[in-house]
Amino acid sequence: MKPKTDKPGALRKYALSTLCAFAAAFLIPAQAQAATTVTASTTTWSGDYTLSGNVTISSRIEVSGTATLTLSSGTLTAPQGIHVGSRASLTINGASGQLLINGVDNGAGIGGNKNEACGNIVIRGGRITVTGGYGCAGIGNGNDVLSGGSITVSGGTVNATGGGGAAGIGAGMNVMVMERRSVGPTITITGGNVTAAGGYYFDSASRLEAAEGAGIGGGGFSSGGTIIISGGTVNATGSENASGIGSGFGTADNRSQTSVTISGTANVTAQGGEYGAGIGGGSDAIASVTINGGTVNATGGRGGAGIGTGSLDTVSSSSSVTITGGNITAQGGAGGAGIGSGSGASLGNSNSTVSISGGNITATGGSGAAALGGGSTASSSTVNVTGGSVTATAGSGATAAVSAGQTGSGSVSVTGVSAAQLASGTVTVGGGANSGGSGSTGNAIANGGLPDTAFEDSRTLYAWMCAASLLCAAEAYGMRKRYGATAE
Repeated sequence: MKPKTDKPGALRKYALSTLCAFAAAFLIPAQAQAATTVTASTTTWSGDYTLSGNVTISSRIEVSGTATLTLSSGTLTAPQGIHVGSRASLTINGASGQLLINGVDNGAGIGGNKNEACGNIVIRGGRITVTGGYGCAGIGNGNDVLSGGSITVSGGTVNATGGGGAAGIGAGMNVMVMERRSVGPTITITGGNVTAAGGYYFDSASRLEAAEGAGIGGGGFSSGGTIIISGGTVNATGSENASGIGSGFGTADNRSQTSVTISGTANVTAQGGEYGAGIGGGSDAIASVTINGGTVNATGGRGGAGIGTGSLDTVSSSSSVTITGGNITAQGGAGGAGIGSGSGASLGNSNSTVSISGGNITATGGSGAAALGGGSTASSSTVNVTGGSVTATAGSGATAAVSAGQTGSGSVSVTGVSAAQLASGTVTVGGGANSGGSGSTGNAIANGGLPDTAFEDSRTLYAWMCAASLLCAAEAYGMRKRYGATAE
């Protein structure tokens, strides 16, 4: 007689063995694979890498798929930069180690090659100094890119400079596609110490000059994309015609938008290049700025607002500025408002919309410009103040601290400024002189702006803006010639 089989016991053993196999495969973490030590021959990255000494990699480093670099110690010198293509991702960690990139021939210092957007770039630590190749960002996109790219900085010390015409962090220069609308990268800064400058290039042989990139944001004719700063310490400087943070030159031609949002614990200092706003638009550009918190110090270059638009040469430029909180100091360049419009020549149309509902704000206009509202010759301006603590000081020669500009039109509505300020003349409200502008609130001084005897600054400003327009046309011709386009 056969012994009886213990079927329940067999099933229990089978179930237990199956459960153990499942746990081993999915629940128990596998032993982490050791990171690869970076050497001079480590030129293609996929996986985890560690820098533990001084290494030079002469060729351009290629990131394939996803890679992580930890800058543990020493210095990695990579003169041709790191290629992070549109489908690749690179994360940089570390503390005392550093990465040096300068001399790139083809593409961004860290990011896309020429004519290519970057993939996903995340910087969490380490010390990074990087300069992009001609027309390409220090960190971000290559030249002539219409969309794409993601850059996040949450820690470390970053010093980024764009190649000629490109942003320090963000987009490259779009010369060959300047007529087409671009979207731009997404730039997020939540921590770290970031210094960024737009690129400048001058070729003594061809006399070609390119200086149109924002510190953070757009290059010449390219959108600065979406810029979000909620933490860290940020210092950004635009090159000529570009903003410190925001758009580069010429995006109003192709209607490319740039959006800047600052909040949280961010500590931001921004300096516009000549003709550019501190934060917002470059010359002939479009931008929107929202500040919900943080500490912000913004200064416009000559012709640019502290926060708002840059100067205007030949086309329409516009900006919207919304402030709900934060500690903000804004100084306009010559002819530019503290917050609002830059100077605008009669050939174009420069306008701004400013809305303030909170925060501690000190705004000072440049010569001939309002503190809030219009630049010296801006076409129109709309200002609404419903709250916050606002100290507004008009530029020399301007009699209204809050106005639609010297010769501009538009409306000014102030309900959050105290009656004492208005009565004492600390804050005056009105339209531009010889314009259809209007101002209304309490005891406001109506129809302010520059008197007829104070137009000398405007004449001077208009003269150099006309000269700038001719220079920009010559520059665009030279850049197209450099890129191989047929001259007309």
